Amino acid sequence: MVKAQTQIIGNIFMVLLSVVFLTVISILSYSLYTTQLKSEIENNLRQIGTEISKSIIKLYEIGKNSKYSPNENGSAKLAEIELKLPSRISGKNYEIFLVANPILIQISNISVNESSPPYTLTLYGTKVVLRTTQSPEVFVEVDVPNIGAYVQGKSENGLNSSLAYYRYNLNGTIKDIILLGPQDIIIDIGKVS
Repeated sequence: MVKAQTQIIGNIFMVLLSVVFLTVISILSYSLYTTQLKSEIENNLRQIGTEISKSIIKLYEIGKNSKYSPNENGSAKLAEIELKLPSRISGKNYEIFLVANPILIQISNISVNESSPPYTLTLYGTKVVLRTTQSPEVFVEVDVPNIGAYVQGKSENGLNSSLAYYRYNLNGTIKDIILLGPQDIIIDIGKVS
């Protein structure tokens, strides 16, 4: 009887040890999978962000060379680039935001030579922000070199992913903006205090 009890206790101990071992292996495998998936998503988002940044610079170069001046309280689309974005990143939904940094760099009284009149240059710090909307949550920011146009917009899962360069005249002040996706309202920051 003691021999049978010892054998039963030994078998129970082996089953428990096997369950603990399988649990540890499962947790380690899932952790490795999640780490690999996050790394893959981050690399893909960074690559997309870099391509969008290049497209913004390209669009800005086209728009800033335009001499078109809209009528007072009017606007015009000067250029547009259709982005080819995937519908999902590694099987996960994602979204993209264009964000202007809250700190604007403004340089006043710049002269090219002594005979040219001084002018003021405003540069906007811009970021392309990308993030997944499903687990695992991955967040990536890609800087865009300073440009003289404000940016705004959002795209989800690659839909409505065109970049458009607009010039508008607000009460006699001409401003440029680059929009991602369709926008019904243009937000203009006048002063940050």
